[in-house]
Amino acid sequence: MHVIFQPHRYSRTRDCWNEFINCFTQCDELYLLDIYAAGEMPIESISSAEMSSQINGVPVQYVEGSEPKKIVEQLRAVQRWKDGDVVLTLGAGSVSAIGDLLRESL
Repeated sequence: MHVIFQPHRYSRTRDCWNEFINCFTQCDELYLLDIYAAGEMPIESISSAEMSSQINGVPVQYVEGSEPKKIVEQLRAVQRWKDGDVVLTLGAGSVSAIGDLLRESL
């Protein structure tokens, strides 16, 4: 299973940091998108790039940006999916549009 995750809100990401860096061990690959701010200001040292550097036990690819079409282009450039693989999108924000865009582009 390949997971595309976009954390929701800086404060929630900060509060759930340890859970997030440890909860993806059962997936084959993790694609980590920028945090969906939902109106919050960024919190220093809380970012998807930093989170991706702390996740162990699973290959992690940080995917920068928030525009769904550009994210799909980046994902297609790095993805290693095969027929029959499951791609799961999790989170809030632009990640909700990525599943349909990926399906259309494959």
